[in-house]
Formats: sequence, C-alpha cells, structure tokens
Amino acid sequence: MKEYTLPRKTFLLWCIRVTFISILVFGGFMFLRRYSEFFRYLAIAVPFLYAVILIFYLPALFKSCKISFINGAVIIKRGVFINNCHILPFTRMIYAQTIKTPLSRLFKLKAITLKAARSRIFVPELSNEDAKSFLSSISKGGEL
Repeated sequence: MKEYTLPRKTFLLWCIRVTFISILVFGGFMFLRRYSEFFRYLAIAVPFLYAVILIFYLPALFKSCKISFINGAVIIKRGVFINNCHILPFTRMIYAQTIKTPLSRLFKLKAITLKAARSRIFVPELSNEDAKSFLSSISKGGEL
C-alpha cells in the first residue's frame, strides 16, 4: 500500500492563489463602495475572511488529505468540516489526466483528475515525481 500526502509547496501554491483572489475581491468591493456603503463593509470583511482561510482552513485541509492505493482502488480522504472519502476502483476508471498551470509549473507540481463513468475526482497538486508514480501505479492496477 502506497500512501501520498500533499507536499509543502502545494500549501504555498494555494496560499498564493487565495491571496490573489482576495486582492481582486477586495479591489472590486473598494471600487463598488462608491455606489453603496454595503460594499465598504464587505471590503472590510475580506481581509478577515482571508486570514481565517489562510491561518486555519488551508492548513487543516492539506493535513487531512490522504491518498492511498488498496486492493485495486484509489482512496482519497480529505475534509475539514465535512470529511469526504472517495473510493475509485481501477476497473471503473476511464482516464487520468494531469493538469499543470503556469504557477504550478514554477513550483514543479501537477494536479491529477481521475474520471469515472459518473464522477470526477480532483487530486490536488503533487510533486512531479509523486504524480508520475501515482499515474504509473494506476496504469499497473495498483502495484508498486
């Protein structure tokens, strides 16, 4: 049984993504505050929400993510408030796809999407070596 955990670089990558999105949302609310006082309050709430996500939620989410191969299936467990366990047998899998964004390429990370008949499972960014090992394990039917 091989078990994967997410590397530290994945956490850093998602911190950069959340920071960028928070800056865009904050800027949008600051622009819209001219039209309504409500947007000023939303602009004040964005940094607090950003801090909660960055300090509490993201570290807990990435610590909870476990990926393993057992008896011809890939098992992905994750969740902070609601725990999810995805079990995808290799016999039901249609294809596996890797995704590299320009930012993830800079960190040498790849995300993986597993597709079955009625579901799609997203595996957050793994290192290039782990992603290659992960995909080769799937192609061999779970053997390492």
